[in-house]
Amino acid sequence: MVQTDAEDMTLYQYNVCVSNDGGSVLVIDLRNHLVRRFNRSDGQFAPFAGSSVCNLKNGLCLEAAFAYPRSICPDPIRAGCYYIGDLATVRYCDGQSVTLIAGRMDAPEIADNVGDVNGPSFTARFHSVHGLLCTADGQTLYVSDEQNHKLKAINIGARSVSTIAGSGSQRSVDAMDQMAGIGYPCSLCFDRFPASASSAGPKKPESALFVATDSGIRHFDLTTRM
Repeated sequence: MVQTDAEDMTLYQYNVCVSNDGGSVLVIDLRNHLVRRFNRSDGQFAPFAGSSVCNLKNGLCLEAAFAYPRSICPDPIRAGCYYIGDLATVRYCDGQSVTLIAGRMDAPEIADNVGDVNGPSFTARFHSVHGLLCTADGQTLYVSDEQNHKLKAINIGARSVSTIAGSGSQRSVDAMDQMAGIGYPCSLCFDRFPASASSAGPKKPESALFVATDSGIRHFDLTTRM
């Protein structure tokens, strides 16, 4: 493992997430097809996953390959484990190896693995996974499928993929679930104080999402599907 001082590091189009095991930050380095770990205590970068080769390959963390990774989020159940999204797949890294959660990676050409298909996770297709967000119970992973202009959900236990919002149109349209127009969705976060939660009753902090799109910040209520 080679460590590099932060002042000497060049990152190309990066996203970050705070580690769930303390002391570091995970950084997506898109153009280098890598995930790096930044240690806050000594200011050093070290490889975490990926081999700097643009490809779709599982295996040991530093032998695996990603194609333009864009998103990362921690597994809320297991410390040191993360979901990583790239051009065509959502994968899981436990700090030792990288495995496939959903998407296709068996076509010889990388571009032939992209698409827009729901259903069983290993036959599902995405086109640029630009946002990932996991529920606290670790059962549902929300996905911004950027180039398909859709929000999708992966049921981790059932290993299935479904569209929860977006018609596939780039045009911004407020409507219910798959009638909505969501142009180039990217970052996701939960609305911790959703309006649908009763002020007299318990809050439901994972019942609504904020989604960054090319037309601004959109709000999606997972209960009313709007």
